[in-house]
Amino acid sequence: MATPRTASMVRDWSVTDETDSDHNVLSFYVDLRTDRLPRVVSHRYNTKRADWAKFASCLCNQRAIIDRSNVDTYARTLVCAIQIAAAGSMPKAGAADRRPGKQSWWTVELTYAKKAMDRMRRLGLQRTDRPSYNQARNSYVAHI
Repeated sequence: MATPRTASMVRDWSVTDETDSDHNVLSFYVDLRTDRLPRVVSHRYNTKRADWAKFASCLCNQRAIIDRSNVDTYARTLVCAIQIAAAGSMPKAGAADRRPGKQSWWTVELTYAKKAMDRMRRLGLQRTDRPSYNQARNSYVAHI
């Protein structure tokens, strides 16, 4: 929903199901101040396939590069150490292993829960059996 140039302006976004429609409400704030630093995401890793013991070991080996002289260099060198440890312990995640438009956090359980909610909406349960519909909807939203 945001371009790489505007992504650093969007913060505190959430998805809520406040309507009885099959659409959800997206809430977010846009920070229009000019004094913020752009967020650049150049490293994405598949954390589900990570070797966490190797990650911890690699991160411990990177302690020497962390510069604690001031908060900015500390943050920058800490991020660098984490990126080096991640590169050595987990595979990169890319668009090649997923369908375009699919979110990386979406699971099979969410697909089944969404299909069940769609079926209930088509059957009109939000009008005829509101308690069952609300329970199913709340369960689906809790999965997200």
